[in-house]
Amino acid sequence: MPNQGDTVEVAYVQELDGVQMSNRAYYAIDDLGNDDSVADNLNKLINSYQTATAGVCGNEWKIVCATYQNITSAAEKQTVFATVPGLAPGDEHPQNQVIRFNQYAQTFAPTSPVYRGAWNQSGSVESLSTRGRVNAEAPVNTLAAWLTGQIVLPTGGWTVQNLLRRVASPGPPIVYEYPEILKCENSARIFKLRTRTTNLCAVS
Repeated sequence: MPNQGDTVEVAYVQELDGVQMSNRAYYAIDDLGNDDSVADNLNKLINSYQTATAGVCGNEWKIVCATYQNITSAAEKQTVFATVPGLAPGDEHPQNQVIRFNQYAQTFAPTSPVYRGAWNQSGSVESLSTRGRVNAEAPVNTLAAWLTGQIVLPTGGWTVQNLLRRVASPGPPIVYEYPEILKCENSARIFKLRTRTTNLCAVS
């Protein structure tokens, strides 16, 4: 179990047309809630992700597992399996065509620069874009809000703060820091990627 204040990594593994891809999120545990198991809270995070993508991802896209790693304590990695589909009606873009969300983070030091990261979301329905440009802001903004600030999980679940991983020192060894994500915006167009990174659900 994590402790309040720990930094954790959660990889959300998704599947579309038999191809798996993943997004890694980093969270600070702000509150443990009822102190339920990691598996219980991973399932709540998966359902929270589904809700955030409800107007974006079609039902051929699905979340198939989430893996958890406590970075602060280097505890054993855990995996929960799922089959949680998208909820938006319509046909999806291919898995390598993504909506890119730019995330902006900053430490609380007085002279801290602003750091930028990106979240590439596969599975978006074609009706959200026209000629490669995003045309429906409301459902996309819902996902952007989920990628920013705090997520409060229901029924006594964790409260977590979205973080951005950045290289603080190239090392060796590489040293990372995790400033809070303060803002997230979609890039307003569909990007075509050469590859998508993935985790294997079978790997714990």
